[in-house]
Amino acid sequence: MAFKRELFEVIAQLKSVGREVFDELLKPERLGRIKELAAKEEEYLPPPTLPEEK
Repeated sequence: MAFKRELFEVIAQLKSVGREVFDELLKPERLGRIKELAAKEEEYLPPPTLPEEK
């Protein structure tokens, strides 16, 4: 949830959905903030399982 919230804030700030959004989002200071907020969250969403290859 913290990542999605931060992503929304960057999109709103830059008024864009291009590569510059992810360039801004992946800056060390933003990632640190996301990690801190995520650590405080009680909700955990595990990654989806990938379908098995046949």
